[in-house]
Amino acid sequence: GKVVLLNFWASWCEPCKDESPAMERAYQRYKDKGFVVLGAGVDDLTKDAQAFVKRFGLTYPIVKYGSANATKDFGTRYMPESFVIDREGRIVALRRGQVDDKWLNDNIAPVVAEQ
Repeated sequence: GKVVLLNFWASWCEPCKDESPAMERAYQRYKDKGFVVLGAGVDDLTKDAQAFVKRFGLTYPIVKYGSANATKDFGTRYMPESFVIDREGRIVALRRGQVDDKWLNDNIAPVVAEQ
């Protein structure tokens, strides 16, 4: 029943570092409206992933994800990659590459507004 931004990332990925603050801002902006960011750290060492989360002050949930599963489940081959999933579980937006505040707002606000 939530709107989800599923973001595949890795601690060594430069664009992932650049986009993380924007995703945290989107999470803070929309979390009280039924929205969650789910960060999927792909094939990342636990220590490196934890340092990444701490460095960027990420407060949304983070899970570990294998690259083989990311490719099989979502066709993901490179990081970063982000999917907006509506309350019915449908992928309504996809960005292969770095997201920014504009892309996030343009693709999250209308979906969160749907009831």
